[in-house]
Amino acid sequence: MHTISYLEWDETGRRVRRTLKQYTIGTDEIFVRKLVNATVIQNLLLHHSSHESEASGQHLIYAAPFQSSDLDGYGTEMKAALLERCDRSVFLEAEFLYWNGIRFELGEALTRTPDAQAIAMLLLDHYLVKQDRTYESLYTVLDDDRNKVLFYLKEVHI
Repeated sequence: MHTISYLEWDETGRRVRRTLKQYTIGTDEIFVRKLVNATVIQNLLLHHSSHESEASGQHLIYAAPFQSSDLDGYGTEMKAALLERCDRSVFLEAEFLYWNGIRFELGEALTRTPDAQAIAMLLLDHYLVKQDRTYESLYTVLDDDRNKVLFYLKEVHI
């Protein structure tokens, strides 16, 4: 088991404002938490600015409130899609949201993600392919309130 802390980072002051939350989690979940672009904690969407590990074994994620400009052209719609659902999963699970040209819609899973390790492996890729269709991973969010990892995807033609 590992300890991970989320710290609110103030870029202007170049300092930590406060500790947002601290968890004790397994190794596979450490990878997921560090690989996503952002995390939702108590309905607050936080964009990750960096993360680190200390020699003591403590893991830290520095984050600031998400701004729509953090995701050029998609930020407003990404945030809107994030707030559409409130269901919670017992175990960490993935959701796939697809860009339809106007907004993101919840859709079919690209692959089975039975555990945190499988989700972490998907987070390593910028492009995901299923049945000759290629999707670019635009942004990823761990919704801690719902225990879900959201993949915001856009089909690309390569």
